[in-house]
Amino acid sequence: NFPGLSPSPADLDALSAAIEQTHASWIVLAGSVPPGVSTEIYRELTRMAKSWGCKVALDASGEALRSSLDAPRDALPHLVKPNLAELEEWLGESLSSPTAILQAANNLLERGIEQVAVSMGGDGVLLVSRQGAVWATPPAIEVGSTVGAGDALVAGLVAASIRGLSQSESAILGTSFSLDALTHNGVYGLSEDPAKNWSGRIAVRPLVSVRGSPKVMAALPTPVWSQPAREVKKSISLAEPI
Repeated sequence: NFPGLSPSPADLDALSAAIEQTHASWIVLAGSVPPGVSTEIYRELTRMAKSWGCKVALDASGEALRSSLDAPRDALPHLVKPNLAELEEWLGESLSSPTAILQAANNLLERGIEQVAVSMGGDGVLLVSRQGAVWATPPAIEVGSTVGAGDALVAGLVAASIRGLSQSESAILGTSFSLDALTHNGVYGLSEDPAKNWSGRIAVRPLVSVRGSPKVMAALPTPVWSQPAREVKKSISLAEPI
């Protein structure tokens, strides 16, 4: 992300007031922290938003991500979307297997985050929550631009939460949004209903079923991981009201 402009203290106060006055059910905090602003800004905005009953989705990197993930429970986002490199940077170690990635996501759940989406480019998205864990695999595509693909994924996941979709359906909707962004240059020409275009081409592999437990199984047996991807046949369309 480009660094952007440096906001004044008055600008930051206005931002906090605007968030409070929106009465939104969700807000998304994303991108790099502007020059001159504390890397704890997302952490503090999350605390404020949660105190007003608003859910928070976070897509950040570096110290801003670290500050938010290391925050006390009342300042933790509900949804966090690191890519694999960002997750490894936060942990300080390489995640070289699916089981290790799942364990890292589970660690974030145990801290109090409700949903973790780990994006891995062409390898897809691992989505973990108290419902369990699923891996959404996209089809092979010709990439037009990677700009905004992560933002689109977050938008799809938030929309899925608002609509009360299942874990698999959430992964499909988020991946559909991301695929639509990846296959276009910029915001022009984006589909009005990306899920309608892409949902039938996304394979979802359920990894672990969790019933009544906040923990996802850490040790994932290889045979489970190596099972063929199962296509989710249900069509998801944005024509349905959110």
